Amino acid sequence: MHDTQLKDRPILLSKLLVPQPPEDMIVRQRLVARVALGTERPVTALVAPAGWGKTALLADWARRDGSVRPLAWLSLEPGDDGRFFWSCLCRALSIASMPEPPTTDGQPEHDQFLIMLADTLSRLAEPVVLVLDDAQHLRNQEVWRGLEFLLRHAAGMLRLVVATRERPQLLLYRWRLAGDLTEIDAGELAFKLTETQQLLARMGCDLPADAVVALHERAEGWAAGIRLGAAAEDGDIDDAVQFIEQEVIAALPPELAEILCMASIGDYLSGELVDALTLGDRGVALLEHLERAGMFVVRMVNQPWTHRFHRMFAELLRARLMGEASEQIPELHRRAARWHLTHDLPAQALHHALSGDDDDLAVSILYAHWPQLVLPGHQCVPAAWPAQTAPNKVDSADPMLALAFAAGHLQSYDINGVSRCLRVAERLHENRSQRQEQSNFPLIATSFRLAIAQAHGDVAAADVAASQALALDLDHDGAGRASILTMQGEAQLVGGVTSRALQTLQRAVDEADSSSAGCLRLAASSTLALAQASDGQLYAAQTTAQRALDMPACPGQAGHAHRAPALLALATVQLQRGEPGDAQRYLRAAAKACEARNQPALVISIERTLAQSLADQGDLVGASKALLDGRRSLQRADFGSDPMACELAVAQADLHTIHGDADTAITLLCSLPGDRPPPVAVGLAKAHLRGGDAGEAMRALPPWEQAEDLTTPLRLEAGMVQALAAHRLGERHCATRTLEVVLGLAETEGFRRVFVGAGRAGQRVLAEHLDSGTAHWPLVQTLLADQPALPHDGFPAEPLSPRELTVLRYLQGVLSNPEIASELCLSVNTIKTHVRSVYRKLQATSRRDAVRRARDMQLL
Repeated sequence: MHDTQLKDRPILLSKLLVPQPPEDMIVRQRLVARVALGTERPVTALVAPAGWGKTALLADWARRDGSVRPLAWLSLEPGDDGRFFWSCLCRALSIASMPEPPTTDGQPEHDQFLIMLADTLSRLAEPVVLVLDDAQHLRNQEVWRGLEFLLRHAAGMLRLVVATRERPQLLLYRWRLAGDLTEIDAGELAFKLTETQQLLARMGCDLPADAVVALHERAEGWAAGIRLGAAAEDGDIDDAVQFIEQEVIAALPPELAEILCMASIGDYLSGELVDALTLGDRGVALLEHLERAGMFVVRMVNQPWTHRFHRMFAELLRARLMGEASEQIPELHRRAARWHLTHDLPAQALHHALSGDDDDLAVSILYAHWPQLVLPGHQCVPAAWPAQTAPNKVDSADPMLALAFAAGHLQSYDINGVSRCLRVAERLHENRSQRQEQSNFPLIATSFRLAIAQAHGDVAAADVAASQALALDLDHDGAGRASILTMQGEAQLVGGVTSRALQTLQRAVDEADSSSAGCLRLAASSTLALAQASDGQLYAAQTTAQRALDMPACPGQAGHAHRAPALLALATVQLQRGEPGDAQRYLRAAAKACEARNQPALVISIERTLAQSLADQGDLVGASKALLDGRRSLQRADFGSDPMACELAVAQADLHTIHGDADTAITLLCSLPGDRPPPVAVGLAKAHLRGGDAGEAMRALPPWEQAEDLTTPLRLEAGMVQALAAHRLGERHCATRTLEVVLGLAETEGFRRVFVGAGRAGQRVLAEHLDSGTAHWPLVQTLLADQPALPHDGFPAEPLSPRELTVLRYLQGVLSNPEIASELCLSVNTIKTHVRSVYRKLQATSRRDAVRRARDMQLL
């Protein structure tokens, strides 16, 4: 633009005013506080792609906290560069009450102008905050140099806030090293699930809870994506498509937009893969440019990939590819299949081969890599395979091709799809003539049958399939045998036969060690660590888990999925040693690691262990929520494991008894169908004990002292219940003998949780046990030293009446006095009289104090 045109170009007032936030905007106080704190420093940079909420956040901050100091706002557009930018900046500063900023007559980048402006700023009484919104439109490097000059020479009186889709051309590293930079990126701007729920509620969008979670995961916290996705849920997808087209793709050269669409056939990217798809040689530079430009690509550490598309962006790119160049899609898939195969990514290669109708390549991949492909979730694959939409092709396929489709379903954990394809494959195989016999078909088909049994938690079927598969493995392939034994061991572990799982998984590790399949060695070792922890071999579990975590991750595996069992094993070790906080740290890592693996048994175990750790810390609300999540996972999984359902029920019953509701716990456990397995029997005994019926607790206990098929944690729990029940019944010899056995079991592996969970009653029994000549005197001393001292008076001065005991149990809950009165069909005044009497007899000053003292005295 010529100087005369610049001089006559008006500055719109709307560019200098703080925009109005959306009416349905939710308050994000944590981010408002980050911006406010950032304005105490010279530079604050908000860098994120379009629609990530940068402008809305700054507008909200400006209207809430912007009055603390002078604020100059400048919304930038294409062409707002050079001399016109400085004119706009001076006008914005004048609106912010800056006295007489210099004019831009002459050359806008002239040193004299910048010196005058810096001098004027330095004379201000307080700093002025300058917000540059949509700063990606500033392309003139001299403008950025001028801003750097002002920041350095304004004597701290200029605070710059930049909102941009790409990294600003400021020398950020200087400010970062000096501690003068606040950076807020897309990760921080991303909506949390609770914020997504609030936004949808503000929008009046009534979606089921599962749909909200699914939308949140697809949007990955992208504010515009949540809004557009909600509109798409109502059938209106035009807005979403137009937003991406106009705000993102329209800004790209046509050639670059075409390359993006071609690359979108996969979820993950690298420069080499882009080159393989496009037959070009600019892939690395292209991805680096896209990352700098804020183009919805996310950097990854999952070699051989380097980046991935944002999920919603990838969906829209694929839709564009389908609409404009659908004839290219099969060939693109075939190119992707060959690239992934050369990079040792058989699951990805199989997906693309099937999607590209390259049947011969798909079958050859299955032949060569079936040990990896029968392990569910072995590598990152798309959640929905295009190949799954071709059932007619499966029905008319070669038997091995039908098995290849089964492998595709298994990698995305569609067990029903696996079963359907396996049935078709076996039918087609039976109809083939003898000369067409495929020697590996029975082994691979049986391995898929094992995978189905393992997914359903069917131990008997898994044992049969594993035995058949091992017998069919005439070549004694170490990788194949490791895969078979790992799946069998997982099924046995989930099915509650831990001792057999230990033997099977140790064989799996040995077979994996003899082969070159490092990822199978990781999977087997990680699962073995979990089996050892479940059995109570805490030291061995810790060693095995750490060894597994030190192994290289499988190529291309998202979240290091095969490490999740090892992380859960370490969490179990810490929980049993009385360190719930450390256990939760490993549980968070395990949950993150198994996100991409989609193993319901593992997820349920993580949620149950989390509930136990939270309960140990006294967070009963959090524990209840974790168990609820576990039950929901069990229902969604179509999972037939009775032991897993029983474990959740026992954990739920334990929470009921902690709440003081032993009757509900007993009812829950007695209502479980089938025979009463040992974990349920021990849980029932504990519920009876906490309910005050020590005799029934003794009768409910299963044989445990010599029961080597029981895990050590379960034997410890049973022994502690027996010791406490015997003590309460006055059977001191039985209590002493039992406690000595429990201490011996616990001391070997460092168990602590069983004693801490016994509460004051357990502490009292341990204190008395010191006088009985125990062989574990140091352990008992340590246990007593780690817990609060016993109260001096172990019994109330005056016994509580039966009615007062009933009222006392209600005081543990959240019911008010009128609500308790209604429950007991008594008057409110009568309840108040009983409550006052309870307080007096327990020498308590409040409801909480009364409950605490009652528990100390074993009244609850």
